[in-house]
Amino acid sequence: MLELASPIGVLIILVLLSAVGFSLLLLNKLANVSRQVADLEAYLHNLEKQADHNSGVLFRVADATEQLRLANEESVATLDSLRREIGHLSDDVRGELGTSRAIEMARSGVSKEDIAAKTGIPIQEVEAIVTFHGKSKK
Repeated sequence: MLELASPIGVLIILVLLSAVGFSLLLLNKLANVSRQVADLEAYLHNLEKQADHNSGVLFRVADATEQLRLANEESVATLDSLRREIGHLSDDVRGELGTSRAIEMARSGVSKEDIAAKTGIPIQEVEAIVTFHGKSKK
């Protein structure tokens, strides 16, 4: 035991105590780093779950957007069809009004040329109107 009491023995004991203290300090740091790594792994796992959820939501949004696009295209096509039909109906009404006006003019004795000019009806149609509805020449 005298050897341990010597300055070299005391130095060895101090070195060993320092090594043990340093080892304990490193173990403490390792435990802290391990906790931080576990916390980061849990955080990353949660982020991955959120990313999966968001991906599903984005796919549903994309599907809904596509359905809206198709419905919009269908609505535009329907609207164009209705516009064409309204145009045809308008032409028919204008044609009927023009024909009625031409019949009235023919009954009043207006010439074929004047009827065609004032109603926009082709002269061949005006001739038929005058033939059937014009004043009789007795």
